[in-house]
Amino acid sequence: MKQRAHITDIQAMQSKPTSQIATINKKGTRCRNCGGDHVKGNCPARNDQCRACGKMGHWAKLCLTTKFKKGGQSKSKSRQSHSRGAHRSRNNFDSHSNNQPRTNKHIESIQQLPDREDQIAKELESFSFSSIKVSSMHSSETRNQVHANIDIKLNNKPGVHSLNIKVDTGAEGNTLPMRIYRNMYPEHIDHTGKPTPGFLKETNCVLTAYNDEVIKCFGTTTLESRFQEEWLQTTFFVVDVTGPAILGLNSCRDLHLITLHCAITKEQSNINSIQDLKQAYPNQFDKIGEFQNEHKLVLDPNVPSHIDPPRKTPIALRGKIKQELDSMESQSIIRRIEEPTEWVSSLTYVTKRDGSLRVCLDPKHLNQALIRPIHKTPTLEELNHKFSGAKVFSKLDAKAGYWAVKLDTESQKLTTFQTPFGRYCFQRLPFGLTVSQDIFQLEMDRILERCNGACGIADDIVIFGKTDKEHDENLINFMEQAKKHGLALNSNKCVVKTNSISFFGNVYTSQGIHPDPAKVADIQSMTPPSNKTELQQFLGMMTYLSSFVKDFSSKTSTLRDLLKANTEFLWEAHHQSTFNQLKQEISASSLLLYYASEEPVYLQCDASLKGLGVALLQKNEDGFLQPVAYASKSLTQTEQRYACIERELLSIVFGCHRFHTYLFGREFHVITHKPLIMITQKPLISAPPRLQRMLVKLQGYNFTIEHRPGTDNQLADALSRFPNPRESTTIDLDIRVDLVRFSTERMVQLQRETRQDPLLQQLSEIIVTGWPDHIKELPTDIRPYWGFRDELSVDNGCILKGQRVVIPKTMRQNILQQLHVPHLGREKTKLLARETVYWPNINKHIDDLVHSCAICQEHQPSQQAEPLLQHDLPTKPWNTIGVDLFEFSDNQWLIIADYYTKYPIIRKIPGNCSSHAVIVAMKQVFSEHGIPEKVVSDNGPQFASELFKQFASAWSFDHVTSSPRRPQGNGFIERQVRTAKSILTKAKQSNTDIHMALLMWRTTPVSQTLPSPSKMLMGRTLKSILPGKSTNPSLNSEHIKEELEKRQDTQKRHFDKHALPQTLPPLYPGQHVHVQNQDTGHWFPATVRNKTAEPRSYIIETPNGKVVRRNRQHIRELQSYPHFRQPPIQQTHPINQATQTQPSM
Repeated sequence: MKQRAHITDIQAMQSKPTSQIATINKKGTRCRNCGGDHVKGNCPARNDQCRACGKMGHWAKLCLTTKFKKGGQSKSKSRQSHSRGAHRSRNNFDSHSNNQPRTNKHIESIQQLPDREDQIAKELESFSFSSIKVSSMHSSETRNQVHANIDIKLNNKPGVHSLNIKVDTGAEGNTLPMRIYRNMYPEHIDHTGKPTPGFLKETNCVLTAYNDEVIKCFGTTTLESRFQEEWLQTTFFVVDVTGPAILGLNSCRDLHLITLHCAITKEQSNINSIQDLKQAYPNQFDKIGEFQNEHKLVLDPNVPSHIDPPRKTPIALRGKIKQELDSMESQSIIRRIEEPTEWVSSLTYVTKRDGSLRVCLDPKHLNQALIRPIHKTPTLEELNHKFSGAKVFSKLDAKAGYWAVKLDTESQKLTTFQTPFGRYCFQRLPFGLTVSQDIFQLEMDRILERCNGACGIADDIVIFGKTDKEHDENLINFMEQAKKHGLALNSNKCVVKTNSISFFGNVYTSQGIHPDPAKVADIQSMTPPSNKTELQQFLGMMTYLSSFVKDFSSKTSTLRDLLKANTEFLWEAHHQSTFNQLKQEISASSLLLYYASEEPVYLQCDASLKGLGVALLQKNEDGFLQPVAYASKSLTQTEQRYACIERELLSIVFGCHRFHTYLFGREFHVITHKPLIMITQKPLISAPPRLQRMLVKLQGYNFTIEHRPGTDNQLADALSRFPNPRESTTIDLDIRVDLVRFSTERMVQLQRETRQDPLLQQLSEIIVTGWPDHIKELPTDIRPYWGFRDELSVDNGCILKGQRVVIPKTMRQNILQQLHVPHLGREKTKLLARETVYWPNINKHIDDLVHSCAICQEHQPSQQAEPLLQHDLPTKPWNTIGVDLFEFSDNQWLIIADYYTKYPIIRKIPGNCSSHAVIVAMKQVFSEHGIPEKVVSDNGPQFASELFKQFASAWSFDHVTSSPRRPQGNGFIERQVRTAKSILTKAKQSNTDIHMALLMWRTTPVSQTLPSPSKMLMGRTLKSILPGKSTNPSLNSEHIKEELEKRQDTQKRHFDKHALPQTLPPLYPGQHVHVQNQDTGHWFPATVRNKTAEPRSYIIETPNGKVVRRNRQHIRELQSYPHFRQPPIQQTHPINQATQTQPSM
């Protein structure tokens, strides 16, 4: 029967045979088998047969079966559980748990299961589908009950409390009556007496008594519990019953309330394969585990927090990323987070072969701040003695072990990462953290310390025994502990019940411990050299190991003779014999060091065009690096086309995979080529796609890369050049490069043009074969690629620079055209190019294209203002005035304001506001206050007329105009206009006398340090409706001037914050420019005629012959690009060709 093994276990746990004895670990408790008080394990009834049921181990007067009882029930006092003497809080939640006999009828508390396999199989099926059976749920007179007081801690409440609980080894779960839960958490109960939603965790389990009565369950709650010293998280089902709280079998064992002795024979267990083990423990394989404890990540307070900037995600992949995120969220691996966090890492992803994505964390900055909780990993020397006499072995592998570790709330926030769909954080321990292995090993050791015949390092666990029976007992015990602690296993990597096992470089058999032949197999498979170069490489490796080979010089003399200048390379039998002898020497167990997990580890890696070579090294007693193991691999045809740097990184992936048991979960050093140091220090997203996938493969390993001279890398170098021909499987990188912006036709064209481009073909060959040591050794045309050579790779006939495609010369004009289709301007076009394509000087070509595009020139934004050009500050009142016109209440008004005193004068202009009317109003003011030296105005028709020029000449003042269409040129008067309009509007709305409002404006101080305009202009205080003493103060003109200069400097400082850092370059007569139309904002071609006397103003002529004056801010230089050819424009995106006809283009 397929379920026989697990059925037997259930029988052993639920039917109370003689092989199972449940004992309360408390002094003073009477034995439930004989009724006496004796030392545990020394029961006088242990060898006696019960006259009631015929079973061994107890007496009839204490038999629990109903066969001996008339009517199926009996009346006897319930057993009492005595306190173990520890001081407890006196808060006892259950009024029924006073250890007094019950008086009500009830269902039998511990039932004998029918001795029928079909009935047990039915229960097994029920249990497998989340059905929990408990033996008794109703209060009544209880016979032979066992109660105990356990300590509990309530969530978010202080103190330790006592809970009297029924010990029921026949129950498969723990239950807590609702009445007790109400006493514990009255604040969680609503007005109907039911729990408020959100405080209890929902459950899909169906609770039934052994009479198949369904029990109403409100949900689950988790409490910290203990019976002896260790606090454990215990989950209770909150149920609607009148009986006591019940503690089931598993929790009784966890809290050491009972000791369970299971006699399981080989015939009973019947576990001979991984399939049998999966059948016995179907819920322990191929899923995400969940350890009981939460862990806290500790940061170095001296390392500042870091938030990675958002990374762009291809639109085509967003759906798959969201799908993977949703899957991880549904498994409680990650969760959404909306609150601010100080740490935000980047998201990276890998495309698998099936098209789905693997989402990864890139915690580069976070790792620099994490403090490792150093947890010592056991060494082989500490474990080897445990294998003594072992003849039967099993090897198990933890499934996604890190994800079984829960993080506390604050630690979860540290793992926050950004996605296009918001921020998430890990609820479980993510891969890639430097602390992950220490934390995981701690959890594994908590399991292993409770198991006999079991040991493990990292995610590898070995179970062993001297006999089949001992092995099976150890295996079952480990699986029970794994189930208890929440460890899940990977069935694809498990080996069950074998006579030998490979574990961390050693092979363990019934004969003892032997070195793993795989460590030297690749040395033995090395093919003989075929020329002098290959012989030199082989001898280089031998020289590296010469200190470990006796009589090295004499043993290699015959081979060295072949390297002489005048000697022909002729490989003969004696050469082959020497070659074989040397291979045997360096692969002998006497040369290889035993792996020492407490010593530093060095992984030497190298790659050639033929293969990969790696050597695992540790320092010997003399401080020299000595081999622990070797490995090599021949490259497939696809891998041979990888870029040189890709092959080098692939050798690290191969080494970590081959020596996983040595390297996983510890720090180690990788000795390889220098360019890889820079690659691993850059953000993951900046690497080419294939390198990205290799780096993701390495995320679970904690290593640093070191560069050493080639003479110190002889082992790996020789292994890569003489790879094992039998080892040529492709290393799975889950790689698929998608150029999502290229159609199939465009992709074929790109491949064809790349093949036909001589420069790119030469570049491709250098990428694959390797770069020289110095840039001077490169052809001149290839040198522009030197600075980023580590980012270049070849895939599908195309050259990639990181994520960007290197475009052949014949396609660049067309690609420029496509980049410029939306006319986004220089910077946006460059950003688009940086996401997709590359060639040398692409930024300059984009600049040339945009400046040569008539459409872009026409629709350019306005130029930023130049630094504020200040007017000369007047030295006395009424020296310089500003004038302007404004409209208010359907009338035109003239405002005249003094630059020195800020004194405003307002006159309503009658009629159509002609130049004559303005002049009449100004004459009236000048007749009262005198003629100023200078009048500043805009270029309105009233001030630009010939009549106004005659007025200025006749009245002897200078007339200065600001730049046309630029109000900032006369900013002072513009500000006065705004103030005047505001005063007039508010006076009208409040029915205030306008003239009184103007008087109050003129008598209000300009600032805290400057008097009112009227005081500065007239030297006296004007009387107003406000009370006050009328005085004629003497004014300090120097003080006024100093304060005015301060105000002017402050205005300039604020204005210049948003202006250009320096003035625009001057223009020259005949220069071709673009001028901005202030009505539409568009730019049109024009020519400079001359510069005016006014600052920053020019006279320009438009193509239609119109001559106008404009400020320099509204004139843009038209640059010439004689070496740039405008690419042909598609008909669907026409470009105005007029710009191309201009002389400067």
